[in-house]
Amino acid sequence: MEEKEIINEEEKQEEVIEEKPVEEPVQEELKVEIEEKQEEESEDSAIEIEKPVDGEESYDLVVEKERASIIAQSKKGNLLSTISIIIVLAFSIAGVFTLTTIPALAYSLMGAAVVTLITFSIITRRTARPDVKSYIVKASTAVNKYTFADNRFSEVFYDPNDKLELGDVSSDGVYIGLVRTASRNVVEGKFEGRSFKVCECALFNPNQGKKQDPAFIGKYLSTTNDLHFEGKILIISKGKKDTDLPNDLEGLQQVVNEEKFYVYANDEKAIKALDKNFINSIKKISVSNHLLNLTVAIWSGRSIVYASYDDATITLPFYEKYQADTAVQYRDNLIELLDALKLLRE
Repeated sequence: MEEKEIINEEEKQEEVIEEKPVEEPVQEELKVEIEEKQEEESEDSAIEIEKPVDGEESYDLVVEKERASIIAQSKKGNLLSTISIIIVLAFSIAGVFTLTTIPALAYSLMGAAVVTLITFSIITRRTARPDVKSYIVKASTAVNKYTFADNRFSEVFYDPNDKLELGDVSSDGVYIGLVRTASRNVVEGKFEGRSFKVCECALFNPNQGKKQDPAFIGKYLSTTNDLHFEGKILIISKGKKDTDLPNDLEGLQQVVNEEKFYVYANDEKAIKALDKNFINSIKKISVSNHLLNLTVAIWSGRSIVYASYDDATITLPFYEKYQADTAVQYRDNLIELLDALKLLRE
């Protein structure tokens, strides 16, 4: 499988605030003020995903319009950069040729080159710098409105600043040895009254040479269940190729072995805790097209899904046209998974 990366340009735009030394009482007040401001920003960053209304633009048109804006900004920036380079080169060459004959003019030309470079840099940054973060937020919001349009979804919020932490996935019992996570589009809400959390994420193993080997790239889903049993159950439904397979199988035995469909548990008695229709519901989900592999981890009280998808599904394109069918398949897969997982309620 080719290495894939989640677009996460927001991280490149984060600002680092350095605190200056002040007297202790003032520093404490400043600390409280900063913490309160951070809490307000955190609370305000969540975007409520409303249901689509008649007459509004479809999600794919919104993404394409925002993508076109980004490309236009990028082209404008490139044009300004090219113009500035030409002018700077012209001034610099003229300065070199006049350095021995008219030194004053030469220094003036070289100074003009520096001023031109600085001026165009400021203009480009202020007027032609692509607003990548805005594109990601607007495009993700539009796709989310489509994904969660079903009336069984409620209280759905998308937080552009939320991330899936390494600690969140280390306890899932699916992958071991992870060293880093990357995520975006974290969405929390309810499906038929039961809370869930989903996002796009990548999990990485330790470096292999100069590159970090991805253990998983796709969609992450977690929700609760009403089961009571010891240990864990792992369900793996493979696609055409072995993709992002779990490696935390210690202490488990294979209790189901069918064509590209496997169930692992501490013992055969463990799967009796599952609804008899649950495993069949997972098995019926077609692992094909954009969906590459499906792993479901079941613990007492918690259910987690790692759904591996291709690049087109987990990234927002910049120079290529957005593939609208990726959202269609993901929406259908998500509802199929949530319908299956609700069988684990009392």
